[in-house]
Amino acid sequence: MWKKFSGKHDKLIAGWPEDAIADYIDHIYDDIAMLRDESPQLLRHAHCMIVYGTFENSIGSLCRVVHLDGKITKPLPNSLHMSDVKGYLRPHIKTQPTPFAKDWDWMDEFRIIRNWMAHNGGKVQQDGDNWVNAKKFRRRNRGLIKFARFDEIIVEEELVDRALEKATRATTTIEKAVECLYVKPK
Repeated sequence: MWKKFSGKHDKLIAGWPEDAIADYIDHIYDDIAMLRDESPQLLRHAHCMIVYGTFENSIGSLCRVVHLDGKITKPLPNSLHMSDVKGYLRPHIKTQPTPFAKDWDWMDEFRIIRNWMAHNGGKVQQDGDNWVNAKKFRRRNRGLIKFARFDEIIVEEELVDRALEKATRATTTIEKAVECLYVKPK
């Protein structure tokens, strides 16, 4: 494979001046380095956004179904983000413990990190309550996420796994709690 690449490379640069070859090699190296060094991090960011987006979409869809089935007649909010879903379902779900607890809280804190990835180019915003909550999230998830120099969010693979686990449990807990709306009282 190397011989094949080397042969193509030699044909490509035949007759080029030395400085053009050096620039070309630098460019190729930069691309390879970016692929090697940055792509895994970008992929983890994308996975985090996918996990959170799927979670938020699924709980929003659950609200739509509950509303269409007439189990909650209150009009749906204009948006169905986490806080909207919680506000919509909470008054009608009487199960204990509340489904809006441990895993839900983890996802709510993770939302801040996800939003920075999606809306701030994967950079931390060191202002206000979100920054305070993000630092708590980082402390509680030590080794899974870091805030690096230049405010970069560094995500380890295990954070993606943890997010998937928490999203799945939070969704399952909410779905089970919503089942009470479908059971006729005895």
